[in-house]
Amino acid sequence: MKTGCGILAAAVLSFGQTPAKKETAPAAEKTVAAVKPDTWQRSRECAAQADKIRGRKDGLLVDYEKSVDDLVATLSAIQTIDAALVAAKSGKAAPAVPITLEKGLVNHYSPKHGTCFLQATYVLMNVGARAGAPLDRTTSVLLIDAFEGGLAAHLDFSICFIGGEPSDCADAKSTIGDAMSN
Repeated sequence: MKTGCGILAAAVLSFGQTPAKKETAPAAEKTVAAVKPDTWQRSRECAAQADKIRGRKDGLLVDYEKSVDDLVATLSAIQTIDAALVAAKSGKAAPAVPITLEKGLVNHYSPKHGTCFLQATYVLMNVGARAGAPLDRTTSVLLIDAFEGGLAAHLDFSICFIGGEPSDCADAKSTIGDAMSN
């Protein structure tokens, strides 16, 4: 009986295993084990650094948010004046819908690039056609190198940058996507 159980156990344990797998599996496990702790640690450092940037009272992110808030105020004023002009011409009340701003911040440690990125997204809501005429889009995305503190890429409302230089917007969008997914 013991011999039969031993043979059955050996057969179950060896099922589907080949010598090639037995030789390569430990090496693959060592590689994964060596990469994961460093990536995990860098991801934790990235989250901590992103929190520091979010908590600052000055700097790139704060300055940009102030400029976006000013843009929202200006576009809202234009939209209110436009609604008043439409109401005056038509004799009917045309309510002005205020422009609102939605903000989102996401951090990501990129093993491919070896750095921490902070993606700040700003979406203008309720932008009328005439008030928003100078804008090419109603979404702006900043890609900040959180460890270095610089602007890696920027997909602005009207112009785009990569590394501080004017760029094609499709390239800026691709750069941001690559940094946040790899």
